[in-house]
Amino acid sequence: IALVGTAGIGKSRMAHEFVGVLRQKDWQVLEAECNPLEQAVPYALLKKLLQSALQAGNITPADQPLLPEDPAPAHSDLWPAALCSVLDQPVHDPRWHDLEPLLRRRVIIDAVRNTIDKVTSTRPTILLLEDLHWIDGQSETAIEALMSLTATRPLLVLLTWRTGDTPEWLARLDVRRIWLRSLDTSSANALL
Repeated sequence: IALVGTAGIGKSRMAHEFVGVLRQKDWQVLEAECNPLEQAVPYALLKKLLQSALQAGNITPADQPLLPEDPAPAHSDLWPAALCSVLDQPVHDPRWHDLEPLLRRRVIIDAVRNTIDKVTSTRPTILLLEDLHWIDGQSETAIEALMSLTATRPLLVLLTWRTGDTPEWLARLDVRRIWLRSLDTSSANALL
């Protein structure tokens, strides 16, 4: 579901009220928000989302990854290093520093996807990502990959962004968009 509009307060308030209702019904909440000052910071949104997921799942980057198939996915032995890298923690695996940038990005995406999959496997979860019009490019690629989890997990993804700033990858997906108009002055004052 996507809440799209021109004013941020209305979208954010509506999103948080909806999330609050689901939280009361024992839904797990994973959330992260984009920031205009972090658009040039690689994996800024993904870092916040990963922190939320690790806290919700009570796990650490060093925890042994849950591998869904045999043989193990390629480079899954580097997933802890990838998670540490996104979280700006020291990476002790020397192989991580030798990876080509594209392979490093692929391993990061796979590691985060596995972590989110692990956390969302136990109960209904809402993933709230706000202000996507300020998303950094590296996080955008990873978030696009995470969207596939909705097919296999009890996962609802709620996104907010400004009208006219629809991310290109999101335009290709079958997403329910709820367009919100700006509030007039008296309505905005009542909301505040």
